[in-house]
Amino acid sequence: KFSFGVGYVHPDAIAHLLPSSSSAADVTGADDSQLMQDDIQILFGTENIYLSIRLYMLLVTMLYQAKDAIAVSGYTSCKAAIVDFIKSKTDLKEFESTIRGITDKNVFNIVAIPSLVQSCGDAMAKVVEEDVIDILYHCSQLKLKDLNQLRSLSIDVAEEAVYRLQISSSANQVFFSYIPADVELQLSNALASEKRNLESGENDDDTKRLKTE
Repeated sequence: KFSFGVGYVHPDAIAHLLPSSSSAADVTGADDSQLMQDDIQILFGTENIYLSIRLYMLLVTMLYQAKDAIAVSGYTSCKAAIVDFIKSKTDLKEFESTIRGITDKNVFNIVAIPSLVQSCGDAMAKVVEEDVIDILYHCSQLKLKDLNQLRSLSIDVAEEAVYRLQISSSANQVFFSYIPADVELQLSNALASEKRNLESGENDDDTKRLKTE
């Protein structure tokens, strides 16, 4: 069934199938009230996916720091030096000397970038090898507001999908959490709830005292 009615799909047009379990039921029929808001993206991933994203974020951060510390023309030369070193066109000593000739700020960070690029590549290769990122990504694109359902669906795909990755594009924030499969997903802030209960209790006591007086 499609949004426009009943249709047929040729088998070779199907990239992959979602698991046939109770957690996958009725996800295609969800209305807008059951869907996550557009600026929030949540994916339950494996440790390899988590590590690859953390390393990539660190790489982007370090490149931005280098860009902020160097003039535009110097940053272009800096990127060229990084690429040449990664391609083994220069050795470490020559690479570091080139960077020091461009800037005297954050040299230690810039010199570490090629090693980080290698780590990112290794991490992404492991993600490709486990071959679950495509299906987990499509699970996240269902945009389900019921995170327990999304989590169950993801664990059906990969039992190791125990890392919650949440992106809030409007706030430019990324959140990570580790949630083992046997641990219940916390959907509310327990500390905030406890604070509200305490405040409610204090208000009740004040009301009782007023009535007594």
